[in-house]
Amino acid sequence: MKKQKPQRPKRKVILFLVEGWSEVTLLKPLMLALYDSIDPEIQVFFSIIEEDGVNCGGDITSKFGVYPGNIEKKIYEFFMKTFFSENKLYPKDITEIIHIVDLDGAYIPDDRILLQPNPKGEDRTYYDKDAILTNKVENIIKRNQRKRENLDYLMQLSQMKVASKTIKYSVFFFSSNLDHFFCDNANTGNHDKVSYARNYVCEFENDPQGFVANVKSIDGILTDMDYEQSWQFIKEGNNSIKRHSNINILLDRIINEN
Repeated sequence: MKKQKPQRPKRKVILFLVEGWSEVTLLKPLMLALYDSIDPEIQVFFSIIEEDGVNCGGDITSKFGVYPGNIEKKIYEFFMKTFFSENKLYPKDITEIIHIVDLDGAYIPDDRILLQPNPKGEDRTYYDKDAILTNKVENIIKRNQRKRENLDYLMQLSQMKVASKTIKYSVFFFSSNLDHFFCDNANTGNHDKVSYARNYVCEFENDPQGFVANVKSIDGILTDMDYEQSWQFIKEGNNSIKRHSNINILLDRIINEN
């Protein structure tokens, strides 16, 4: 009788999909510490968009050619295809996919996207308290439409098909972006983004419960809402450009479910 090969032990892997290096810098060590304090057997990985062999990051929900009909396939293509081979993982190893996105004012009315120069004199879009200032109004309107359609689809998913495996999935947001929520500045430059992230990590990396408590104390955190209610709230009026996040719902779930 042919001897059967021993089965590889099932791994407990949580995969975070994020937009860029500031999210990796700030969230990865803190999530690692939080999960480790709850269950040391859980492994936490972070992935950003990879194109042409480069981890360039970016926003999958506003990407040209990505729409509700193909976004699950595109998420696998850009976030996971190379990730699996590089980390010697398989889709069956992934317990859960947690997707964290910047909203960038995606749900504000089109008439709040204004043809106005950046107040800082920079050649990039500026996120004001109740409007987006840009010299490319039509581009931002179309970008927001793509984001809304894709986000509306993703936030209704509870599972995602990855190759032949169906994996638990959920998506959480920062508004307008991670820097807006954590340091109250929606227009932080790239250097300052990473610098602030490192400083924040230094404060809470060895204190995961302090990290959770701090997040819940930040102005704009959406308390007293469940997952669906937080998404409904952020779609209303100008909320998606104001300082908000539903990451507290994720943190509570991590603590209560593990």
